[in-house]
Amino acid sequence: MMVRLSDPILALLLCLTALVLPQNGAAQGDPGPAIETKLVFPAAEMADPVAVAAYGTLFDANMKVIEPRPEFLRRALDLYIKRLTGEANDAVRATLDNHRDVLAQEFRTDEMTPRFLILDYLTSAVAPRDRAYLEVRNHIMRQAWYKSVMGLERYLDEVDRRTNLPRKAATFGAERGMIAKATTASGREYIEECRKAQVPIPPQWGGGGWTKIGDLTTNFLGLGNPAEVWRANSASPKGLCVALPRVAGSMISALGIICLGIESSNACFFDAANVPVGSKMNIEDFQSGATLSNGVCTDCHAGENPYVVHPAGPLNMWPDNQPRAWYTPLIKPSWPQNPGPFGMLAQVPINPLPPANDGSCLTCHKQGQYGRFPDILALNSWKGSESDYCRVILKSAIGNTMPGPGSAHDKHVQAMLAFCGQSTPPSGEVPPPNTTDNTKVVSPPLVVGPLYACAEAVEVGGGIYGARLTVSIDGTPRPPVTITTPSRTIVPVPPLVAGQKVSAVQEADGVTSNPTGATAIDHTVAYPSGLPVPVIDPVVIYECGQTIAVRHVRGAKITVFTNSVDDVTYSSGGDWTNLPPKIRPFVLNHRYTAQQSLCTDKSLPSAPESAVTPPSPMPLPAMDPVPPIEGQQVVNLSNLANGALTAVSENSVGNLSVFSTAVGWKPEVDVATGLGRPLRTSDKLTVVSTLCQGAKVSIPEAKPCEQLAAPRIATPLVGQTFVSVTDAVPGARILVYDAALNEIGDGSGAQVGLTRAVVSGDILTVIQTLGRCTSARAYQTGVVCASMKSCG
Repeated sequence: MMVRLSDPILALLLCLTALVLPQNGAAQGDPGPAIETKLVFPAAEMADPVAVAAYGTLFDANMKVIEPRPEFLRRALDLYIKRLTGEANDAVRATLDNHRDVLAQEFRTDEMTPRFLILDYLTSAVAPRDRAYLEVRNHIMRQAWYKSVMGLERYLDEVDRRTNLPRKAATFGAERGMIAKATTASGREYIEECRKAQVPIPPQWGGGGWTKIGDLTTNFLGLGNPAEVWRANSASPKGLCVALPRVAGSMISALGIICLGIESSNACFFDAANVPVGSKMNIEDFQSGATLSNGVCTDCHAGENPYVVHPAGPLNMWPDNQPRAWYTPLIKPSWPQNPGPFGMLAQVPINPLPPANDGSCLTCHKQGQYGRFPDILALNSWKGSESDYCRVILKSAIGNTMPGPGSAHDKHVQAMLAFCGQSTPPSGEVPPPNTTDNTKVVSPPLVVGPLYACAEAVEVGGGIYGARLTVSIDGTPRPPVTITTPSRTIVPVPPLVAGQKVSAVQEADGVTSNPTGATAIDHTVAYPSGLPVPVIDPVVIYECGQTIAVRHVRGAKITVFTNSVDDVTYSSGGDWTNLPPKIRPFVLNHRYTAQQSLCTDKSLPSAPESAVTPPSPMPLPAMDPVPPIEGQQVVNLSNLANGALTAVSENSVGNLSVFSTAVGWKPEVDVATGLGRPLRTSDKLTVVSTLCQGAKVSIPEAKPCEQLAAPRIATPLVGQTFVSVTDAVPGARILVYDAALNEIGDGSGAQVGLTRAVVSGDILTVIQTLGRCTSARAYQTGVVCASMKSCG
């Protein structure tokens, strides 16, 4: 039976996926409570007056600096205390009453210190979702309070920098359990932790080792006059430290330092405030690790690298500030841990063809160039509201240092703005739906475009193993083919003509799907200057190999040359193709190039790549899952040497599939055709992968399918006519249900077509079937809008 979504959780899902429901939008059915969530939207009277807290400063919703007057501080503190008291359990409230009594006796004439300590206690004891942000607000407010009542000189002399409390008050609170102990290292211990993580340690501030790069030219916060940029390089470990002192008269009001290890992809954070200009300060005396409290650094400093970089500014230190992989911050566990990379922007459909092509933010924001985006939805979820990354960084950059609304990048701009208004939809495993498979539903296959004139093959995805796939040209069907690799089937067609409509249907279990299709266009629309040069990828080609892979224009003919002389030409339907050169196996130091053509247009040859000595020992092939599962018709292999000849056999039958791929994996290897049936529990598979020498792996017998796990899909976007499968047994059929338990998908492969587009407010539930078995659990998720229009 399917678990029912409770009314509050259903309402939450609808809020997350629809900013405004359309006036004529049909209401979704109530499938019941399935997914737990801790997100809470506060009532208006409990709304946080502080939108952003950073660099020791509070900002309102309009990003204006809040003047921390006493009446504001009292009101904000009382609001936070009231809210957390309401969320506390009886034990916390009882302890709170005791703390109030003790504080009233100790600080009889001080109304603010008890508030600071009470909020510190409640933040730790209640541990709300926004704990890190409340800690920062409390820290900044008490810094403002004590500086105003003490004066700067006395404040610097008497206040504990870790807590921003007078030392007597800090000791009193710590001894009575009102101040939470640090959960990570700080000071010298943190420095040692960073050193072990291969992160450079910044030199003493004000001493040698620092070079001023310039003044910050893009200062969204408006703090610091000037806000300077300093850099310290490190050769071992390779990396750099960047300091951003924000000067206010004779003082540095905020001094943040971020250090990045290029090879380790780890980063460490250091912070100080109220540092006299020209003075020296040891790094051990900075706030760091557990003691960072002037802002939740990783709510803004998120993405491929830890720096907030703008074009043509002094922080634009690319490529020196690019880590080898997605960077990992060494910070408090209560802070955002740099979730990402963010994949949803790549799902936003844009027109890639001139003259009205849409600009893509991912042209620059990619690994190896200017860095990928963080997971915006996860950052919002972490905070329980719009993240500072959205509010401070992204929204300030759009239309300023980055393209804005109405530009060629408008679709991606609107998508980013829409993402900032949402959080990751609640998702997770649930009991399977209390319904039976609708035998009249078969997912439409997915014709992959764009389709270009003169192409002689078409790529189709989302097939079902064993189904009959029929491609039609202007309504005239071609001979059907049998699907044996669900994610990708290449179907030969006569040379396409611009304007022809290509459609595809699949027939499974006697049921024919709806058609999907695309229209062929002249390739010169997309490539007015001629076909680009193809690329051999991967560039590592091994002696004794059998195939190379080439990235090219979809559907182009590819000619592969060996030593610029011996050539062979292939027709392709995709845009990345395994191609066997004429001379095989490959000879050491032989050179390979590729050239592509469409109609009468021919590209220049690719850059040459040469065969090198193969690995020794050979990598052992791997299978996932291992052992395979009864009922599988295809298996997933990985850890293959580039270009190796790989054979999958069954002990009693012999070879089931022999192939060569230039990449290290092959996700759908057909074994059922050779067996004449799906896998059984008694089948024993062997995988042998060979270059100049071989590697052999025996696979355990297939296991029964009764404990089939739930599949997983990526969070769908409103308007999509498919779901992307992120985890499933190879070749399993994926059944997709909407909130009313209507079956809207029954397909297979990496993407499964739907019988209708995803709409705002949808809640999708997916299960997988394999032979006689159905997964014991289902996976359920809400959806996300990629534009304000699609949300309402």
